[in-house]
This record gives sequence, structure tokens and C-alpha cells, in this order.
Amino acid sequence: MKEAKKERELFVCQLVAEQINREQGTDYHAYLCPDDPPDVRLVSGTGKHRTREAEVISTPQDFTVRPNDNTRKFERQLRLALSASHVSGCHVVVDWHQDAIRFGTDRKIIVALAGIIAANVPPESFFTLRGVEIYRYSSGVARAVNYFHLLRVPSLEAGSS
Repeated sequence: MKEAKKERELFVCQLVAEQINREQGTDYHAYLCPDDPPDVRLVSGTGKHRTREAEVISTPQDFTVRPNDNTRKFERQLRLALSASHVSGCHVVVDWHQDAIRFGTDRKIIVALAGIIAANVPPESFFTLRGVEIYRYSSGVARAVNYFHLLRVPSLEAGSS
């Protein structure tokens, strides 16, 4: 569990380093710290920029939220939206944000999620998009979806041997 938390902290800080590099023309790379705090150090590859430290703060998870009618409704709407986008042969797993599960979300968000999925369907293999990455496509979808996994399942064609 602790290892997964550290990997998540590193992933988030790698995204932060990429953004800083784009905006400020730096060359930061994220590295986990052996001592805590800080969680991560951003280190300049060339040594031209000062080292930065990052402490990642996560919101507590509410384990009282369970799949409910909203979850089933989202899945049904997503299936229809993916079909309308001509996406098939995929197994999609969505981790819905707690507020979306509790209070529901607009159908437009589900359709937008289907569009994001359709734009990222790999010809084969596995694909994951996390919240920060989803945000790059749509802040509204990122507020409803923590992440999604997509497994491309190639179709089997009957043929003669």
C-alpha cells in the first residue's frame, strides 16, 4: 500500500515537473526522497536550476461510498455513448469520483468521457488515463472521473484452415 502511494506521489510530481519545464524552460526530473518529508525532489538535469522539494497531500478516501444506481446509470450511458462513437472491442473500467457517485453527474460529462476514450483507443493493448491527464482534455470530466483503464480486446475472426 505504501509503495503504491509513493508511486502515485512520484507520478504526480513528474507531471508537475513537466509543466514547470514547459512554462519556465527548465529541465527538472522528479525523484522519490529516501527520507520523508519531502516526498519528492525536483532536480535539474543540467544542475542549472535549484533543487525543489515537494510534499504531496492527498484528500482522505471515503470508503463508505459504494456502487449504487448512479454507477449503474453511468455505465449504461457510457456504453451507449461509446457505441455511438463506434468504439467496440474494448473493456473499460472507470473509477468514478465520490461526489459523482453520491450526487450524480450530467449526461454531457459521460458523453465527453466517451469522446476522450474514443480519442485514445489503442489498436491493441492496454491504456490508462488518470485524473491529471483527463483534466488536460476536460476539467468537467476530471471532476467526475478519477481514472479509467481501457483494454483493447481484438475481435476473433472465423476463417478457414
